Amino acid sequence: MDERKAGPEADGNDAADIEHLSKAVVRLSNELANVRRELEEAKAQLRNREEQVRVMSLVDGITGLGNPKAFEQALEVEVHRAGRYGGPLCLALAAIDGLEGIASHLGQEQADEVLRCFARVVGNETRKSDLACRVGDNRFMLLLTHTPPDRAAGVTERIRRSFAEALYRRLRTIALTATDLPEPVVPPISRCGMRARSAMTGSPPISLPSASGRPRRLSS
Repeated sequence: MDERKAGPEADGNDAADIEHLSKAVVRLSNELANVRRELEEAKAQLRNREEQVRVMSLVDGITGLGNPKAFEQALEVEVHRAGRYGGPLCLALAAIDGLEGIASHLGQEQADEVLRCFARVVGNETRKSDLACRVGDNRFMLLLTHTPPDRAAGVTERIRRSFAEALYRRLRTIALTATDLPEPVVPPISRCGMRARSAMTGSPPISLPSASGRPRRLSS
């Protein structure tokens, strides 16, 4: 009699154990799937972070334009592409003289804002396929893809005029509102604004005050 009872009881215990193990397997499978999903998300975040670091390593911190490393990489690619498939490729150098004068008279932040102003102008006057990079303290390189020389000259002229206009407005505002500046500082700023304004009418030279107060030429 006991042996006959032991059989069904043992079968019931085995079934309970199997059910318990099955539930444990399902739970572990779900946990493993969650771990795998979290691992994939972590990998994706790491890839995104690496891409952000790579991009930031190619960006100038003040202007948001490309830096010298970005220019070198893009130039190599575009020269190879132009050599293989043909098509014009133009480079333009822009140099802003007189930034040391603005920094001396108004502070480095104002000089940095002049750089940012130039970067905004370049962004407005060029295409997405073009590349502008800051390659020195006051020097920029423009890489104009699929652009013949005559059209490139037109682009650089628009940049020159637009920047002269923006610079004139900014320096005129500073000259009119800078009540806390030393008296000798304001006249050079005003003269700088007038020279920028004259450049808007077609005069190529744009002059900015140097640290010594004497105007220096702005090449573009």
